[in-house]
Amino acid sequence: MKTKAPSTISYPLMVPTEWYQFLEHQHLGNIDQETFVFNPTFGQGHLQYMEFQKGFWAQQMNFTLKDPFDITQTAGTTNDLFIVNFYLTKAPISQQIDEKMFEFNYDSISIMLSSSASISLYHIPANEEVKIFQIGFTRDWLQANAFEDSNPNLKRLFVSDDPIYLAENLDYQFKYLVKEMDLLSSNRLLLFSGSLQLLNTLFTKFENRQLNSSKHSNIHHDDLESLLQVRTLMDENPLHPISLDELAQQSGMSLSKFKRYFKQVYGLSPYQYHLQNKLAVGLDRLHQNYSVSEVAFLLGYNNLSHFSKAFKKHYGFLPSNVQKDT
Repeated sequence: MKTKAPSTISYPLMVPTEWYQFLEHQHLGNIDQETFVFNPTFGQGHLQYMEFQKGFWAQQMNFTLKDPFDITQTAGTTNDLFIVNFYLTKAPISQQIDEKMFEFNYDSISIMLSSSASISLYHIPANEEVKIFQIGFTRDWLQANAFEDSNPNLKRLFVSDDPIYLAENLDYQFKYLVKEMDLLSSNRLLLFSGSLQLLNTLFTKFENRQLNSSKHSNIHHDDLESLLQVRTLMDENPLHPISLDELAQQSGMSLSKFKRYFKQVYGLSPYQYHLQNKLAVGLDRLHQNYSVSEVAFLLGYNNLSHFSKAFKKHYGFLPSNVQKDT
């Protein structure tokens, strides 16, 4: 007689090898080297991981469940493990943290960093294609590879054993980086390099927020939701010229309040954020072998030197260097 798979599980944050063993013990599927394949009675799909260095890995989850499934991540005593989930499909996955409920999907909040000292309740819907790309790392790996004197706020965050929950949405810069990440088809070097770039981009955004402060405490939840909606609109239309007056109107705030809150929450002015997205589109097109002049025109630059100057200031190299590397 076959053992029926549970409809809910609880577990602490683990490295993939231990997690796959736990899932197999719960009768959810079977391990095949670095892959976990779901039982057909539970769902279709698989999980797969790749360890790049000791304590640093990437994991890809592609599956569809037959029934709704609840997961409880229980709290460890220390923050010795961290994961960053990139939610890449429209399947709504809800996560409850304390009294707050988040809904993750490709079009809204789509990135979450959490630590092994945190507690989370996840709800995964049935009959919805789920695709998640995950980067995981240990505290030991982070301290050996990622911390410098230039980002003390970030270091202070990760050496603490307080629970960590940090959410971001998938802006164009992230979308450009993550679209190349596929453990089934991409080579190991590309995946290693891409994972480091994704992590660095995320850490830069967190550092810009000045994480050691409580500066969001004076912002009403409705205003934060409005800022997220405006930022999502900017991400979906990176080449559309921005009007600060229109964005402020859409947020329901005065112009001065909108600009102040936007920079307070995201670490950049609305114009700087728009420019970052626009230049990410330019980098993407250059990798597709568009000419520098074509990309400059696409991004709305009438002067080629102005485009090259803005591009180099942001990326540290000229657009012509991208084509040489390609």
